[in-house]
Amino acid sequence: MGPLKYTIGNVSMLELQEYRHNMEGLVDVHVRDLQTLPREAVDEFRLTLMKDRFSLLKDRISVLKKMADVQGVSTITSLDDAAPLLFQHTVYKSYPPSLIERGNFKALTKWLDQLSAHDLGNVDVDGVQGIDDWLLALQQQTPVTAIHTTGTSGRISIIPRTERDTHLLCHSSYAKWEGMPGERDCPLDARAIRESHPIPIVHPTYRYGFYAGNRALDYNAKTIGDPSQVYALYDELLSPDVLALTGRVAAAEARGALDELEIPEHLIKRFTQNRQRAHDKPKDEAALFDRILENLAGKRVLMTAVTPILYPWAQTAVKRGYRNLFSPESWLSSGGGKKGMAIPDDWREVCAEVFGAEITGGYGMSELVAVNGRCSHGHYHAPPYLLTFILDPETGEPLPRRGTQTGRAAFYDLAVESYWAGFVTGDRVTIHWDGDCPCGRKSEYFEDNIQRFSELTGGEDKISCAGAPDAQEKAIAFLNQMADA
Repeated sequence: MGPLKYTIGNVSMLELQEYRHNMEGLVDVHVRDLQTLPREAVDEFRLTLMKDRFSLLKDRISVLKKMADVQGVSTITSLDDAAPLLFQHTVYKSYPPSLIERGNFKALTKWLDQLSAHDLGNVDVDGVQGIDDWLLALQQQTPVTAIHTTGTSGRISIIPRTERDTHLLCHSSYAKWEGMPGERDCPLDARAIRESHPIPIVHPTYRYGFYAGNRALDYNAKTIGDPSQVYALYDELLSPDVLALTGRVAAAEARGALDELEIPEHLIKRFTQNRQRAHDKPKDEAALFDRILENLAGKRVLMTAVTPILYPWAQTAVKRGYRNLFSPESWLSSGGGKKGMAIPDDWREVCAEVFGAEITGGYGMSELVAVNGRCSHGHYHAPPYLLTFILDPETGEPLPRRGTQTGRAAFYDLAVESYWAGFVTGDRVTIHWDGDCPCGRKSEYFEDNIQRFSELTGGEDKISCAGAPDAQEKAIAFLNQMADA
């Protein structure tokens, strides 16, 4: 397969295939220009890279090899060949909860080792007392700078990312601000962000942590910001130990089994401190607003926060009479779903009025570094390094990659090399494969009507995957067997 050459925008005679071994370079290219390429050309590139990823990782990630064996997949010859190898998003929280409850971090490391392309076999966990300590040990002793999720379902996911992945996540996020010529509310060039160093960063939640947003915050503070110019609500660590315990307490309470929980004394203390933090939140928010008014009023800032954090904070600002806090040239981003909160459809407009700049966003998830950026018509466009599948909700089989399709979203993030970044989501989406968006991009795009299947059914979402019906169960059983060995 020869180089695919096109003259597009500011990237003249882009040789797309050259980026197969330079993902950092690809992510830093103008995504808006890449999205004017014919989709056939982008899909040809995606297939080349998908073959590379499978060849690179199939013998390095134990659970992937197990899945490939069960599914009978030995080579990738088409994009849909990868569908049977997509993990359910629950794989990254499939560890037995008892490993954390009993502090068995040696076994938890062995569990994560089966999901990582890096060798975690020699990690010393002596003296590790909690998830916080364990993630720090991984970071200090291996290339893995793992992230965790919020654990709203009762258990946190743990994903073996690297520092490179966080770099790619941030630069993919910058691309959300790129607009096509004539787009009214997307006038910014992503490269302008990197050239605006240092820029104050506003983050209305915890300053530090292993959560994906905190990892990204650290990277941004060091590269386009200034660590001394981060305006956070709490100058503290977002503790995965506390998140995991909060999820366990909520799950036990729902079952009426609170009295069965065994919680170490040091975690009870931290949990109590977290409850006190929630009680003091109004006072802390007032102090943050005072700092912002004194130092950042009318200035250009970078602000990122998930919607369930940003919107309530904007409501607090409305009650205090604040309007247009920052410069209209600020970079403000939000997303991440509503997490079950009652957030109105006009939340973007409310936030824009308070903070003084348009709120851009994207569709993605913790397991991915690629972001589907939102255009001025409210559609989410896939970047060229993200492979999208729409699966039949009943069978898990991929639906045709043409026309308009509604089904379950699944992705493979081609930018990632440190873990198998193929996931089946819990999201019901509608996609337009033929790239007919009025914004001018030719890439496939999602409508802004994404819903969780669990919310539609009012209960548990049972995910069906392509290929052997028990492949996921066998993969998870293999993971836990290896952890116990």
